Amino acid sequence: MFNQRYRAYLKATGTDPSKVRGYQYMAWLEDMWDEFWKEKGIKADFDFNGEHNNAFDNWLEEKVGKEEAKC
Repeated sequence: MFNQRYRAYLKATGTDPSKVRGYQYMAWLEDMWDEFWKEKGIKADFDFNGEHNNAFDNWLEEKVGKEEAKC
């Protein structure tokens, strides 16, 4: 899961892997989580390994793919 999300971050932001800072990645991931649960109407705590983790990963993969196609 971590690698999938990390690759999505790199793909979405175009960030050079050598320049990634943990706080930047986590801030982006938290924003994506917020967007996910608002879009899906989920009332859940910030827990990437909870019951919604697979749905979040799939949603994130779709979102990043769509954003890349727009560029």
